[in-house]
Amino acid sequence: MKVAITGAGGMLGGAVLRCLVESGHEVVALSGSLAAVDGIEVVRWDAQQDWTNTAEVLRNVEVVVHAGAYIPRDHSDATEATRCFEVNALGTLNLLRAGECAGVRRFIYVSSASVLSPRSEFVKEDDSVGCEHSPYYSGSKVLGEIYVRAKIARGLDGLIVRPSAIYGPGMRTGVIWNFVESIRSGVPIWLQNGGRFRADYIWRDDVANVLCEAVTAHHRGEINLGSGQANSVLDVAKLIVEIFDADPCLIQNGTIGSQVGSGGFAPIDIKRARDWFNFNPTSLRDGLVRWFMSGAR
Repeated sequence: MKVAITGAGGMLGGAVLRCLVESGHEVVALSGSLAAVDGIEVVRWDAQQDWTNTAEVLRNVEVVVHAGAYIPRDHSDATEATRCFEVNALGTLNLLRAGECAGVRRFIYVSSASVLSPRSEFVKEDDSVGCEHSPYYSGSKVLGEIYVRAKIARGLDGLIVRPSAIYGPGMRTGVIWNFVESIRSGVPIWLQNGGRFRADYIWRDDVANVLCEAVTAHHRGEINLGSGQANSVLDVAKLIVEIFDADPCLIQNGTIGSQVGSGGFAPIDIKRARDWFNFNPTSLRDGLVRWFMSGAR
């Protein structure tokens, strides 16, 4: 198939791009940062550009994988709301309009599991929208989902994929990246509130593989992706120290702050992912070992 991938120069988009090429698809890489790649059509693209120009790029494209997004460095900064809305919400709407005009058959939208508030121990696809942890980023992804679902209701073959906390080569921010940089420099890791904050960490290539498989699948609606297990920040720190054979004393308890919201995120219910894609997630330990031992940054 001829597939267009947005965010092709990013951590996730780059992995999806490689997976699509290895699967034999003809790929159009839409990116604002990716340099020329042999054998791949690379198009300089911005989510806010005129949708009619994007429609011309998407001529003869059968499937769009929309992995591009604006992710703020500070999720609590209200000044980031405008940029999140412009890129993640209106940018998705522009892409949908362009795809419809160009005759794109299938649209796969990468959202985030952080948009949901679990009603039980695990985050499920039909849980309520919450966005408490990151209202500006997650809120913009919810608007993107609304636009995609509206098109699905009108006949679009569409899929919304909600990954949890993605990690792997290409990271430049986040808890895991900060801990690794500290350990490599011999600097202590300081944990707030005893490192109790939890998240469901998912290996980047696990997400990329599902997105690649989704290109030729026929599933519609929403699907959550995670490892099915939430690890605390303390768990992450201990794993990194163990893998690097570093001094456990580098893990230090920092200040005890507010307990409100300190629990973090619940694990993801991956039953639908297993049923639809025979999904078998990589454990956090195996993913970290694979990443660090590969030497990739």
